[in-house]
Amino acid sequence: MNRIVSKMGCPKCNTNRKPEYRIVSATIYKGGKKVFIKYPQNELSHQFIKDIVKREITAQKGFAHQAQVVRSRIVDGILIYPYIPFPNLETLIDEKLSTKDFQGAHHLLKSYVLFLRNLAQSKMKPLQFAKEFGLRRESVTKELNSLSFGPIDCIPSNILVSKTQWYVVDHEWTYDFPVPVDYVIFRGIYSLVLSLQSKIQSHTSADFPVSRFEGYGKNQTFIPYDWLQFFKEMEIPIKDLYFLEYLFQKKIQIYSKLGILRLGAKPKKLEKIPQPSMLVRTLVPVVSKLQKWLLRLK
Repeated sequence: MNRIVSKMGCPKCNTNRKPEYRIVSATIYKGGKKVFIKYPQNELSHQFIKDIVKREITAQKGFAHQAQVVRSRIVDGILIYPYIPFPNLETLIDEKLSTKDFQGAHHLLKSYVLFLRNLAQSKMKPLQFAKEFGLRRESVTKELNSLSFGPIDCIPSNILVSKTQWYVVDHEWTYDFPVPVDYVIFRGIYSLVLSLQSKIQSHTSADFPVSRFEGYGKNQTFIPYDWLQFFKEMEIPIKDLYFLEYLFQKKIQIYSKLGILRLGAKPKKLEKIPQPSMLVRTLVPVVSKLQKWLLRLK
């Protein structure tokens, strides 16, 4: 491992993850070729590396012929992946927003949603999914459209796009049990709302209206109004999907907090970003400092 690590630059590791899920990733040159690697950050995360290998096999079976699953080969406890030289779907959507091609961005997002909805699924009670997320069995009251497997992290940034096909990468959170398709789609859209927030706010206008999504003051986020149509197609209420995302983050991270969802049943169409009131501008920093202080006490 030391020989490989010495050749790489800017390794990444999410230190907010719980130790057993903490891995290091980097792009390196090996044998004259660019490759992507992952390896355990500590002794506790060795098992997670082994789990990833199994989850990649699950992903390959689940996506079948719908997309190319990028799998690793494991060498001395290090996962080695081929370097795929294509932009990811999030980047392509970002580029459309940058050029004010809002319809183009919407079209790409629609393609993503249809891609997930066209995967094999059935109507069922996803009891194992509920158990994994710490929900009681009796909380699952009805059957839901569920994928045959659980590609939790199949978000736009993990889909590389060529002219002929899609490549799905990063299967750390691909489960071998059914998962509600609404939740996977929600995660994908939510990831875009967070990653592209500055671009969304800067382009807000009559041609590109938005709605409040979550938070207050400087911490509030907005979602393109046209993207809300994808939520209307879901059978699970948005507030429940939002809470499921909190439970997932709570499962894998040392610190996570439940945000404040502001997307109501009848979202307002905003053509400019509203400025927070003086009271909100005063309170938000105070609450933020209090949260950081409570975190240090843990």
